[in-house]
Amino acid sequence: MRLLKNVIANIVGKLWSFISIYLFIPIYIKVLGIESYGIIAFYTVLQTFLTFVDIGLTATLNREFAKEVGDTTYKIELLRTFEYIYLGLAGLIYCGTFIFAPQIAAEFLESDTIAPSDVVQYVRLMGLTIGCNIFVYLYQGGLIGLQRQVTANILLVAFNAIKTGLVILPLWFWSNLYTFFFWRLGCTFLFCWVIRHYLRSYLIFADVKPNFAHLKRLWRYTAGMILMSVIYAANTQIDKLAVGELFSLTYFSYYFLAVTVGQAVLMLVTPLSMAFLPELTRLFSIPDISGAKQLYHKFAFLVTAFAAGVSIMLFFYAEPFITIWQHDEQISKAITPMACLFILSFFFLSIQIAPYNLALANGYVRTNVIMGLLTVALLWPGIYWFVGWFGLIGAAMPRLILSAIFTLILGYIIIKRYLRGQFSRWLFQDTLLPIAITILTALPLYYIFRMLPQGYWTIMYGLIICGISFLANGCVFLKLYSNLDLKQLMNSKR
Repeated sequence: MRLLKNVIANIVGKLWSFISIYLFIPIYIKVLGIESYGIIAFYTVLQTFLTFVDIGLTATLNREFAKEVGDTTYKIELLRTFEYIYLGLAGLIYCGTFIFAPQIAAEFLESDTIAPSDVVQYVRLMGLTIGCNIFVYLYQGGLIGLQRQVTANILLVAFNAIKTGLVILPLWFWSNLYTFFFWRLGCTFLFCWVIRHYLRSYLIFADVKPNFAHLKRLWRYTAGMILMSVIYAANTQIDKLAVGELFSLTYFSYYFLAVTVGQAVLMLVTPLSMAFLPELTRLFSIPDISGAKQLYHKFAFLVTAFAAGVSIMLFFYAEPFITIWQHDEQISKAITPMACLFILSFFFLSIQIAPYNLALANGYVRTNVIMGLLTVALLWPGIYWFVGWFGLIGAAMPRLILSAIFTLILGYIIIKRYLRGQFSRWLFQDTLLPIAITILTALPLYYIFRMLPQGYWTIMYGLIICGISFLANGCVFLKLYSNLDLKQLMNSKR
């Protein structure tokens, strides 16, 4: 049951990524301080911006590897071609960060305790690590496209454990950011070599040369994905850059922590997308529209149900969860209002995953590009306007408004294009129904639990609310799809 195994593997991989982030951030703050953590957070922002081209090429490789092609020589040549392109990209990334590091440090990393010269060197180490890390994304995309998602996630879990967990040991003796970034650089280089070895073994790698002629056929899709990646980077990071420019590193750290809480929703839903997209691509390429329709509706229902359960749990217990997480009431009170807004924002973004992947499965990116451009155009002035009126929390408001509006627009356009007549079913059965079930299940439990002891007990209460909402939605899901041959669909071979 390849699809089921892929779903489980992706859930385990993302779950560990999720756990590692939330487990080690408080330790980083305790060992290094809140301002040093702000620099680590900025590294994440910079990495998102500088790997936008990589995301587009990786998506192309993933899609091509997912297709049924008799001769594997094409896939090998395509991989080699992308490797040569990535060498140039890595060089550009490092040279750019090396040259502009002083300007980046002065503009976005205002610190009261860290020397400006050290901040400049940290930025240069970021660029070197990011240049190496784009190859990791490439090889991981290849493994996922080949439906080797179990292998990809085992490697990812091991990599994250070493990269984010074991770094605490050297930090305990040399508690500075040089230790952190040199450790991350070494781990990235090692993992890049290991994951490339596994990908080559699955392709029965031959000694072939790159063939840039393949790009002539793929350039439209690749260019669209690159453009979408640029827009995605701007959409997800523009608010952080604005906060970094307008506020100190301490407030930037608070804001980034609030985003991290909200991102939990999207991080826990993404494994479903990673598992279903290759199969959805395969069904449309055959073509098997009936099978694709069935798979899409199941996928959309599961995504909404899962996102709704996680979102309502985090929304109800945001402040106690953050206090338990950070062991600091000051940080908790500072970031809880923003975190609640981000939980809602990422819930709407999670719902967009289904129509977004429907477009990608058909190689269509125009609508995503247009909506992304509109979001950037509206988000930037919106952030500055709301910040002027509401302060730091204002930076989170326009994202929530735009996410809610564009969810409906994206769903309508994409579903009308590829699954004509299915929009109402997606909106009411796959989206509003699991949301309603989750709310009706969670609200009574929440008010009952309010009468009980709080503190660490809230973790159990939240998990119970989330679990029962999953169970209720699962029962409805099985009822809705009882007439489908799920066994045949889950056992579909490439």
